[in-house]
Amino acid sequence: MYVVLSVAHAERCFEQIDSSLLDFPLSLSRAAALDTKIVSDTQKLGLPTPVAANLTNLVIMSVRQTIGSLEITTNRTGPVRLDDLRVFMKDIGNS
Repeated sequence: MYVVLSVAHAERCFEQIDSSLLDFPLSLSRAAALDTKIVSDTQKLGLPTPVAANLTNLVIMSVRQTIGSLEITTNRTGPVRLDDLRVFMKDIGNS
């Protein structure tokens, strides 16, 4: 299944990629903030501590696995063209 992105959405994707590559410390702090938010949201569920800790770890690993499974491709032989942008999800052997 392919998802067709609008040109405006594709431009925003390129901006995010450029931002991540050009300012790694900011990207790292955003990743840490996401982990903190996941921990905070899990604690709000009011689950017993061992269950909450396991759920938190599971969600964090799942998010990382999902993001890591995405492959963003574009034209490699020339200038980047928005209509060449494709996002694929890798099969990691669990399907």
